[in-house]
Amino acid sequence: MASDPNLIPVKLEYKVLGGETRYIEIEPWSPSVNISDEDMISIDLAPLSQCENLVSLSISSKILSELKLTPLSRCRRLVRLSITGGTFSRLSLAPLSKCKEFHELDLTSSRLARLSLTPLRKCPQFSKLNLSNNRLGTLNLSPLKSCKELTLLVLSGNLLSRLDLTPLSECANLEFLYLSNNRLTGLDLAPLRSCLNLQVLNLSDNQLSALDLTPLSSCQNLESLSLSKNRLTVLVLAPLMNSPNLELQLDGNQLTQLDLTPLVMIKGIDLRENPLRTLDVTPLFSMPLFSLLAIDDGVVLMAYRRFRWSRPPPGLQGLRTNIEWIERSTPAAAREVPDERRAETPATRTPEVDTTPRVVTGPVRRRASPEKFSCIKCGEPITTGGTLCSKCGGPQQRCMICRQFVGREELHFQCPHCKQLAHRIHLLDWLKTKDFCPYCRRKLHLTIG
Repeated sequence: MASDPNLIPVKLEYKVLGGETRYIEIEPWSPSVNISDEDMISIDLAPLSQCENLVSLSISSKILSELKLTPLSRCRRLVRLSITGGTFSRLSLAPLSKCKEFHELDLTSSRLARLSLTPLRKCPQFSKLNLSNNRLGTLNLSPLKSCKELTLLVLSGNLLSRLDLTPLSECANLEFLYLSNNRLTGLDLAPLRSCLNLQVLNLSDNQLSALDLTPLSSCQNLESLSLSKNRLTVLVLAPLMNSPNLELQLDGNQLTQLDLTPLVMIKGIDLRENPLRTLDVTPLFSMPLFSLLAIDDGVVLMAYRRFRWSRPPPGLQGLRTNIEWIERSTPAAAREVPDERRAETPATRTPEVDTTPRVVTGPVRRRASPEKFSCIKCGEPITTGGTLCSKCGGPQQRCMICRQFVGREELHFQCPHCKQLAHRIHLLDWLKTKDFCPYCRRKLHLTIG
């Protein structure tokens, strides 16, 4: 909007330590207002009711103790509000319910002990909420059910001992969730099943003694999972097999053992400051993108002898001389009774399974276009933006090696055990150096004529 010479600048009045009153002039047509004064203790926002074009408001002070947002109800175009460094324990967000385009709220380091998010129900475009470094002991997330566009939720550095994540099941676009440095003793991650776009989950510096990661099996885009500095004694990693770009931080826990076998493709793992004695790193040799293994010096690393002369991934190259090479890795319970002494009865005999991958041929031998591919079931054209076929409703599978979608027109294999798919050329390259499925890690035999 062009400035109007007839409009008189708005004067904002605020008080500082010592009782002095200061002023700041603001153009009424200005879309952005930034007020910063370390000594500010109170401010009157009433003049902002004339700023109908206000889009962003930022207030910063170390000792701000009094603030009323009522005048902002006239600022219908307000999109972003940032208040940092205050000392008030409560703040009413009710005026923001009039701002239909409002989508970002930052209340970092404001010492808030109580906050109601109810007004955000009337902000359908709301997408970012940062309440880090406050004193919140409880927080009701129910109003966020209406925030379908929520992508960022930061609650780090509070006093939360319990938190119900159920409302987040309606936030399918959630990408970043930070709950670090609280007092959480338990947390149900089930609502996160529907957060298919989740990329970062930070639960470090809490008091978690157990955590079920099963709901994260649907989060294939998960890139960072931090569980550092908790009290975890046991952790099952199987649900993370669908997250190929994952960086896993487990340092500072009480883990005495950890099975890496379920992991298919991760980038790094931090296991420092755990009472681990041994660790089987064999699964890591099958991860070409693995780049970091952080572990204490006293931990004995073990791996299959057949990988001794293979080229390890970058994350294991520096530790190669510290690996204890073993013939095979067998669970302790199975080693107690030799195989030849076991009586093979019909009830205990392992059924024979054809371990030859099923070859599925298509009409062409080229790779599908990265923008479009066809449904693996009915052949309906699908863009890579969706994961469900609009015609048959079937889910589209990714190649378990390259993690790209597998189209019906491409040559591909299907594992007889886990039924996962892989592009033909990728699995053939895989089986040149390995004899097991990259997904379920069961043995495969392939004869190429």
